[in-house]
Amino acid sequence: MLHGMFSAMGRPDTRTAWLDLGLETLRGQGIDAVRIDQLAARLHKTRGSFHHHFNGAAGFRQALLDRFEEMSLSEVHRMSESSTGLPVAAALEQIARTFRYDATLEAAVRGWAETSAQARATMTRLDAARLTALIEIWRTELPDLDQARMAALVPHLVIVGASITKPTPSRDEVAATLALLAALVPHVGQAIAAAADRDTPR
Repeated sequence: MLHGMFSAMGRPDTRTAWLDLGLETLRGQGIDAVRIDQLAARLHKTRGSFHHHFNGAAGFRQALLDRFEEMSLSEVHRMSESSTGLPVAAALEQIARTFRYDATLEAAVRGWAETSAQARATMTRLDAARLTALIEIWRTELPDLDQARMAALVPHLVIVGASITKPTPSRDEVAATLALLAALVPHVGQAIAAAADRDTPR
């Protein structure tokens, strides 16, 4: 039902089916289109089925955010673990090849965050987790935390920007951009080190 990392394996249980369809609708039409009656009709379920699994519409929306965050953070952790011990360039190449990222769904959640404190908190945690993972990758080349953070912001802002830019870039375009950054790693490190040296009082 959903693309990339949000695709369910096999036949989902009823609660998962509600969440999958809710995220699919959010992805394609935005949060205002996530209506319980319409989801029930598409799933051939009753409203009683919905209320068996969720505490009303507000509870369902929170469950959607929880599922989105769980799956997104799982991908961040997988990305981080697969990059452990690799030089920065190799780590970014690995991310470019394997990162499961749905920019369209994330764009919908970011749009939702404009009017929802809960969605905003979800995106704040996810952005922080991604940036932290990228900082740890860069610290193998830039031990200074401030320098590593500055370098990590480059791929981080590519990922964030992919969910904001209209039209939304494809998965292949995001991967190609991350791969390009991998090729620029030596220059990024040199530029940041040079800038730090210029800013050091003499």
